[in-house]
Amino acid sequence: MPQSAKATASVTHVLETRPGQFIDVMRQAIRLPGAPSKRTYSEAELEQLNNGFVRILLESARNEEPRARSVFVDHAIPSFVLAGETALGIVHFTVSYLMLFGPALAATVPPLQRADVLTWFSEFSGGYVTEILQAAVGASPGNGA
Repeated sequence: MPQSAKATASVTHVLETRPGQFIDVMRQAIRLPGAPSKRTYSEAELEQLNNGFVRILLESARNEEPRARSVFVDHAIPSFVLAGETALGIVHFTVSYLMLFGPALAATVPPLQRADVLTWFSEFSGGYVTEILQAAVGASPGNGA
């Protein structure tokens, strides 16, 4: 959770009222040179991924049980692997996306709250990438999945 109550309230407000503003971050990350992907994702799929990630962030900002995060890690990541994505490709995209998302999120809050938001987002991202990596490796062929 962001370190200050004001930062928490600002993050929650932005994610609740303007979740679609971050879809461009998803589009930008998917177009990065070297971004590995076995297929092209439709606009509807990108919007669904964006909305899911916003729900995951809202759970974290509100300090709620991570239901959306669990569904994504336990079901979506293995389905990406089954569709041909590699664990390294998934992690590469995830890290690239998070690197773009953090500053975009911080830019939506008042300047005095940005450092708190970026600190929180960094802590969130470390655990999130760890879970994504574990799920992707676990679902990869040869790992009992």
